Amino acid sequence: MAILLSATVLTLAVVQDGFAPGTAAALAIGVVLLALWGTAALRTGRAIATRLDPGAEPVARALWTFLYAYVWILLSVVLAGSLGRIDAVFLSALAAVAMLATASTPREDFPRAGRRTTQAIASLALKYPLASAIVGTVGVLSVANAAWAFILPPFAHDDLSYHLVYPVEWFQSGTLNMRAIPFGNHQSAYFPLNTEMFYLWLLLPFRHAFHINAAQSIFLVVSLLALYDIFRKCGASQRSATVAASLFCLSPMVVVELNQAYVDLPFACFFLLAIDAILVFRAGPSLATAAQFAIALGVFAGTKTPGLPFTLLILLPTFAGVLFRVWRSADGGVRIRPPRILLGALVGGVLFIAAGGWWYLRNLLVAGNPIFPLHVELFGFSVFDGAYDRSALPQSYFRRLLRLWAPSLLVLFTAGSLYTLAAAIAARRRPFAPGRNSERRFPERAFWAGIVLPGALVLIFGELLPYDSARFLLTVPGLSAAVLLVPLDARQRRVRLGAEFAVAVAVAIAVVAGGWRGPPLLLLRPPCLASSAQVWGAFSLACAACIAFAVFALAELKYRQRVGAGLIAGMLAFLSFRAASPISVGGGVPWVGKLRDPWQAYSFLDRNYRNVTVAATGSDKTFPLYGRDLSNRVRYVNVTPFDDWLFHDYVRNFEGDRIPLRSDRNGVHYYRSGADYAAWLANLRAEGADILFTQRLTYFNLKKSYVRDPEGFPLESIWAERHTEKFKRVYASSRVRIYQILK
Repeated sequence: MAILLSATVLTLAVVQDGFAPGTAAALAIGVVLLALWGTAALRTGRAIATRLDPGAEPVARALWTFLYAYVWILLSVVLAGSLGRIDAVFLSALAAVAMLATASTPREDFPRAGRRTTQAIASLALKYPLASAIVGTVGVLSVANAAWAFILPPFAHDDLSYHLVYPVEWFQSGTLNMRAIPFGNHQSAYFPLNTEMFYLWLLLPFRHAFHINAAQSIFLVVSLLALYDIFRKCGASQRSATVAASLFCLSPMVVVELNQAYVDLPFACFFLLAIDAILVFRAGPSLATAAQFAIALGVFAGTKTPGLPFTLLILLPTFAGVLFRVWRSADGGVRIRPPRILLGALVGGVLFIAAGGWWYLRNLLVAGNPIFPLHVELFGFSVFDGAYDRSALPQSYFRRLLRLWAPSLLVLFTAGSLYTLAAAIAARRRPFAPGRNSERRFPERAFWAGIVLPGALVLIFGELLPYDSARFLLTVPGLSAAVLLVPLDARQRRVRLGAEFAVAVAVAIAVVAGGWRGPPLLLLRPPCLASSAQVWGAFSLACAACIAFAVFALAELKYRQRVGAGLIAGMLAFLSFRAASPISVGGGVPWVGKLRDPWQAYSFLDRNYRNVTVAATGSDKTFPLYGRDLSNRVRYVNVTPFDDWLFHDYVRNFEGDRIPLRSDRNGVHYYRSGADYAAWLANLRAEGADILFTQRLTYFNLKKSYVRDPEGFPLESIWAERHTEKFKRVYASSRVRIYQILK
């Protein structure tokens, strides 16, 4: 497997546009280094998981091995950065030490009957052909989408602006200092950067990011395993848990994440791990399982800003409720004594900070606000001062939330929710499908996991967080799939058949129609299907499929329940249709159109200039300017005498030295006010700039105060065209102009 993986990586790297075959030797060394580090991380994770929970099932063991391996990666990078030794040699030495330390760890006693396991899987596939077809389709599409990420260059906005820029800046400096990235000074601003450190760890062996997009598939697999484990702990069968977890892959935003190095999929992944850790603690409360939850919580919180409110308002209260329930046994005796609870809280706090909570502690000490630059208010009272509040990011979360699902999946989850709710009510009078733990009924667990928990996530996101993007709620479609566990495992055969039929039709529609987010859902989709009419037809078919499901399933309910379910389903279907109707699924694949021209310019710069300082303007997508070997230095150079004024500077905004960020949305670009050619030239000299890279202004900075020429290029390009004695144009296209700065 290792040889096959290495050969695949090398082949894809060589055939990728911009890679010359001569880089194969360096890439081979990179594969060896990454294999060494990965082996050390996995062995460390396996050793910890084995000692903390030696009796764990294979899926749970795999989950916690990944979590501890991920933490080992983060801590090794933190250690290297604190010592100023972020380099391949130092990390290789750490990997060697880790491998020696875990050399005596006993191997898991997993069954080695591979042929019998394969035969068992084949037997299940033949026994449940419809479910097998659903899982197989989802798996093929996910693998195909992840494979594209190897070939495509990074192309998403946040990738090129900071998710990959931070790792390169750290790599060039050898430290984890909060550096001023090209278009923003965030040295005192809050950014939890656990995933960016993971990207740094992946960048070091190859000194290129051609494989970073594909790293998202790791988090997708772990998310699927976590969902499966959660559903199994809810009492679901292996078949229904596998089908429900697989539907997570068809959520349009999840699939989009497979082709970009964002942190939203890791954020969702570690949230699911934290939920699973709570269930593990509930099944076997101990100091070890509490520590496991604290580590998962720290990694989750250190991945993205919304991690803190989700931690404080969902995960910690849920864990506290579980702790309270297991505190006393059935006869009223104390099971976990208070001193042990205090010890667990102390150990958990230390582990939480070590695994990612230290980002919040650092920001509290530096800025006096753990989530600076956000301004935090509670019931109208200011808790922590910040640079901007909710008014700076207008809310439209309801409409964005609907786009998390493909239309067919949304209708399917709605129908499943109605049936699960009815089953949970009925289960209080008679057993419906008892889970492994008889303390709670299966429908009640599915109701909590599929309706209550996603609803709490949506409520917190919409009412408390100053964000207008539903990317932070990727777990909602996955957890909502829990509502399908009840009909998929129903005792009545017609209910099970109806549910499987509805799921199959919903999957087929999602594949053919492409969801609500267009081509990224299925890059291999024929162009003839790229029309908004396809969404209308798909939605109609989805409604028909769920009506068929209702005929089978809701027949078990009383007349009034069927009428109420029909009214609710009709209302939700109408809202979904109104949200979907103006959205077109047309478009092209990522490398065509407006992105193709800049990438040709990036390739020209990479072929002709190495180890240079590039002054970039017109766009903050700066990562490709670092070059294939990440040797170029990239900076934004201001056009005023204030050479340290960049596009984004939360601290000066917070201190009142600049116009507030919300005014910037109205076109007041304070960082461009008072432009002066002599001052800009002096700033270029101070930076030692060799190349001026200008891009045509994009939609977000086409403001009246932003000076541009008739073709849309910024002021720096106008100055360069006028002063040919200082600037020599070496490349020009409709979107990019490159100048060599004459010394």
